[in-house]
Amino acid sequence: MKKLIPVLLAVALLCAVCCSIAEERTQPEILAVFSSSEAQIITDDDQTKELADTVIFLYRDHSYIQYVDHENRYEIYTKGTFDVNFDWTEPGWQEKKPHILTIHAEQIHTARHQTEATDLTYDVNLDRAADYCLYPDNDRTDLELVAAFMQVDKQKLVKADGSEEYLPTIWFYYSDGSFRQFAIVDGQENTLFSCGDYSVTDGVFADESVLTIHRTQKYQDGVGLSDYD
Repeated sequence: MKKLIPVLLAVALLCAVCCSIAEERTQPEILAVFSSSEAQIITDDDQTKELADTVIFLYRDHSYIQYVDHENRYEIYTKGTFDVNFDWTEPGWQEKKPHILTIHAEQIHTARHQTEATDLTYDVNLDRAADYCLYPDNDRTDLELVAAFMQVDKQKLVKADGSEEYLPTIWFYYSDGSFRQFAIVDGQENTLFSCGDYSVTDGVFADESVLTIHRTQKYQDGVGLSDYD
């Protein structure tokens, strides 16, 4: 999988972080989600550098939050606002190119697991980042996102040789009662790891809710996505 422009799509799965667009939440509605492994350069206090997994959430109010996997914990890398040079709601917008996303970063990650104020502006060509878009899905444009959950190293994968590995993972729950789970497999790419249907108590994602999932397909090492129950 191609490396993303390091400056932008940096973000990945804060431990126990939930981005939900349930009505009770103050989080705005999610417009799009991009994810890429080893795409963001992180500089530590000792000036050593590493490439970290990243995820970015774009919201309909034109705000964004960008996460990064730093020292095996997922943290906000940058946050702020964005503009685009096209109307995301206009039918046929995909046919007009280029699609430029202009990021206005107001906070940026520091080596001490914190953020500090900043004032950065840069452009990203979304056409070049299309392979990293997990939502909306080009195959199922009818899927409306209800909630998204991210965690570090929480999805167990039993390898073909019997060994076990825990993968970074992200879950998308849709308004039609279906879900899709992605995981970073072999440290290189986001793979559809499982899918199926779900239910949640009272039909609302809240802190006290109980979520029940039914996997109908699940990834198997050396095989890929396979039937599952």
